[in-house]
Amino acid sequence: VYVKNSIPAGLLPDVTVPSELECIWVTIRPKRLPRGVSEVVVAAVYNPPSSPHQDLLLGHLVSVTDNIRTRNPEAGMILLGEFNHLDISQFCNGNSFSQVIKEPTRGQAMLDPIITNLEKHYKTPHVSKPQSTRKENFTKRKTLRLIRDSDRRAFGQWICRQSWEDVYTSPTCASKAATFYTTMEDAINKFFPTKQVKMHNKDKPWLTPETKDMIR
Repeated sequence: VYVKNSIPAGLLPDVTVPSELECIWVTIRPKRLPRGVSEVVVAAVYNPPSSPHQDLLLGHLVSVTDNIRTRNPEAGMILLGEFNHLDISQFCNGNSFSQVIKEPTRGQAMLDPIITNLEKHYKTPHVSKPQSTRKENFTKRKTLRLIRDSDRRAFGQWICRQSWEDVYTSPTCASKAATFYTTMEDAINKFFPTKQVKMHNKDKPWLTPETKDMIR
């Protein structure tokens, strides 16, 4: 459960979650709350598909929400997460809760309901296009400038024979500098050309572009 830093929040005290369940209870106190609501308790729930502990989960939800109401009748409650076809109809009907998601959340299935007693205070949630959790395969190109010994020797021979006449005859300091850098840039691109190497998102961290080029 992620809570904005500016909102006071903490784990709900005196709640013991059975070890078989995946559930967390958080109490938050925003500066602005609907009239008649003194705090909001959020439960994040994960019910694995075909879980053998569904009755235990429902009993836990009933027990904790009853205790919250006894402790603070003005508490707003939001229960959400991945319920995976857990039958929550009796829980909602018997505890004055509403399931506010009205559209399928995964394909044609309603796997991620939001159960709350704050329905009248908020608009109906909008179900956005699902974000894929599957890591997509992609490649990207890295630009390399490899400096081999043979290229270094060839560059050394060129620079020793270079007369730099164009630099000497340039009329101003600025033009001399521009001519020098242009000449050097052309030589570097000639003797140490760049090349593109394809990198895959599944490449190992140690597989650098230089290493991949050597493998090829």
